[in-house]
Amino acid sequence: MSHKSWLRNVVGRAFKTTSAPSRKRPAFSPVQMELLEDRTAPATLTWTGAAGSNWNNAGNWTGGGVPSATNNVLNFTAGASVANYTSTNDISGLTGMTINVTDAVAAAGSDFTINGTASVGITSLTNNKTDSSTTPTTISVPLSGTGATITATAGEVAILNAANVFNSASTVNVPTGAIVDMSMTPSGGSLGTAKINVTGGKVVLTGPTTQTISNVLLQRWYNTPGLSEANTFIDSTTGTPQAGGLIVTHKLSVG
Repeated sequence: MSHKSWLRNVVGRAFKTTSAPSRKRPAFSPVQMELLEDRTAPATLTWTGAAGSNWNNAGNWTGGGVPSATNNVLNFTAGASVANYTSTNDISGLTGMTINVTDAVAAAGSDFTINGTASVGITSLTNNKTDSSTTPTTISVPLSGTGATITATAGEVAILNAANVFNSASTVNVPTGAIVDMSMTPSGGSLGTAKINVTGGKVVLTGPTTQTISNVLLQRWYNTPGLSEANTFIDSTTGTPQAGGLIVTHKLSVG
């Protein structure tokens, strides 16, 4: 071997670089997806009645759309934006509704009435009526609730539909300054078997001229043992109603 050939071999080995074997990348790399829980916030609709009285008309609400499983907070707030104070539920199958009535407008004809033949399942119903009107908020649409809460924050609300269904886990709160009107039957009437907590307000019972009702039912309403006719009933035809009492518009007998 010549001197030049030997030198080229030495230099070539000294400067020869080595490279790591290349790995082929897969033609397709799968993307891992994780399913998250549904966190859709309840949407709020506010009644205006600008297009009539039916609930199933988006023109009668602000907030976009009509009452549904997602549009389930319904506000009825008296004021200049309300064109029609009477509304009618014409949507079947509504459940989980929250209904808030706020009325501080004393003008005649500004008292809300909610009608309809399609039942509304509610989570809560609140009536805050501070307009000093003698006309109550009237809820005549059939209502149902399992563990529902009805609160008469202020003023008077009439819940008179005998087809209403409320279980014993439901509660009706009647604080000082509030009045709840209910129709009465031996089995519970328009508030079903809901517990009624009267803390200074009044519950007005209406029914047939003669009605028999059990002490057991009265005790469930008040959630207080030992109730008797003497300290529970106030006959509005012969006596003076007292705060925190039951005002009975017709004669009753206690069975």
